[in-house]
Amino acid sequence: MTLCAVALVSCSGGGKSPSAPVKGYLNALKAGNYEKAMDYCSVDKSAAEEFAALHEKAMGEDGIQSFELVKDGETISEDGEKATVKTSVTYESGRVEEQTFDVAKVDGAWKVDLTSRK
Repeated sequence: MTLCAVALVSCSGGGKSPSAPVKGYLNALKAGNYEKAMDYCSVDKSAAEEFAALHEKAMGEDGIQSFELVKDGETISEDGEKATVKTSVTYESGRVEEQTFDVAKVDGAWKVDLTSRK
């Protein structure tokens, strides 16, 4: 299951590596804590309820059981401003899905951009 319903938002999180906001975002989704996931997102706080509803609908009953970063799956651009982070997500149904997150530095912080999900 891809998170197509949430492809209209970007996520943010501090961290010294592009993987940090990806981990935080997926951990929050795994916990079913969509408000916590909001902490990693750059959507307007007034859109928090809509954001949480979209995530809940996208996840449905097949929540995240576990995830891991793919070995050597983090690639940073030459200018150091963009990156991709590859993950392997296992859902409660047992389905495993590879997901790639585009990440960019915005005001010095790495942010996950869900608008370009692969």
